[in-house]
Amino acid sequence: MGYSSATRKPHAVLTPFPFQGHINPLFQLAKLLHLRGFHTTSDGHGDADVAQDIISRCESIREHMFLPFYDLLVRLEDSSTKGLVPPVTCLVSDCAMSFTIQVAEELSLPIVLFQPASACSLLSGLHFRAIFDKGLIQLKVILSSEFVNETSDRGLIASWRPQEQVLNQTSIGGFLTHCGWNSTIESICAGVPMLCWPFYVDQPTNCIYICNEWNIGVEIDTDVKREEVEKLVNELMVGEKGKKMRQKVTELKKKAGQDTI
Repeated sequence: MGYSSATRKPHAVLTPFPFQGHINPLFQLAKLLHLRGFHTTSDGHGDADVAQDIISRCESIREHMFLPFYDLLVRLEDSSTKGLVPPVTCLVSDCAMSFTIQVAEELSLPIVLFQPASACSLLSGLHFRAIFDKGLIQLKVILSSEFVNETSDRGLIASWRPQEQVLNQTSIGGFLTHCGWNSTIESICAGVPMLCWPFYVDQPTNCIYICNEWNIGVEIDTDVKREEVEKLVNELMVGEKGKKMRQKVTELKKKAGQDTI
């Protein structure tokens, strides 16, 4: 069925940065736009090489993505003239996909840039060069090769699980997280307090807010010791401080639900 002018929907084209922490929130936004009457198209970037490191992928995007994205919008315009889809009315792009701005200008389309991190992390990003030059960014993680065998009788290591669904299980009492912004939001929306172990990018900033501002988590010291982790887990799960954190995160969960209705 074609789209008449009376039934025509606004049409948003969404372009995520091809990393999981950027893809998920933009797709969540796409769902919200769809529920509010938008026709949405998501640009999946074709056959991306998932093994690329972040620097190589950014260079590849900068050098090769302009023309394919331009062609996509031309094809969508052709489809709209045939009545197959509504005309594209706006672009929503991850702020890391800067080539979309040039395409929007050439095609006279409005564009909204999407930042899938907290406002404080955005501010930190503006000072990334200074932070990097001072050597304040940590990049390395080391795990024991025998870890799976050592914990097989008291834990479960899964290759992948839908984190949001897991956190919303009533049996979950705490969440050990590196404090990425997606995980932070999902934990709050599930009403689960956090055991924080930040490493790099926006994670340390998010951890400060989780532990010191919102009081819904505790941080693991960078010099990780078995006894200290055990103490923090017990504090989070059954201690008085953990109960207070659970009350606070439950309050934030309710506020988040009210603000997203």
